[in-house]
Amino acid sequence: MKNGFTFIELLLVIIIIGILSGISAPSLKNSFNSFKLNSSAREIALLIRQLQAKAVYQAEPFFLQINTQKGIFAPMAKVNNYWQALKEKSVKPIIIDEVIRLSILPQEKERINFYPDGSIDKIEIKLENPSYQKIVLTVEDITGNVKISQIQQ
Repeated sequence: MKNGFTFIELLLVIIIIGILSGISAPSLKNSFNSFKLNSSAREIALLIRQLQAKAVYQAEPFFLQINTQKGIFAPMAKVNNYWQALKEKSVKPIIIDEVIRLSILPQEKERINFYPDGSIDKIEIKLENPSYQKIVLTVEDITGNVKISQIQQ
């Protein structure tokens, strides 16, 4: 009697693994898309809170430039009376993954202003992934509170 597996047994195991992988792949893709969406929303909310705190702490206005086409959130500061990209390690620009669709309300708004008194421009940022999952970030104007809401299908 020989120890080991026959070629047929090995082939059957490989076929079963292939079938299970094919079945679970769409689920893994949806999970990955959901992870990208949630992490993007948390990153944006964190950047908004950082800029709000920075504006209060330094008693200077800042703004967050939003490019909905490219998915870029760029913090800006006033340097020598000119607005420039903020160059600090603690407050970096965010580039959203290209699979996530980005829209803002009001639509003509391309930036969020941060004031030294802690107030922020009111805005809604909507993120949607290819699986049609949606998250809305609502920024309150007076308090600067950022609310993250998951929209159900």
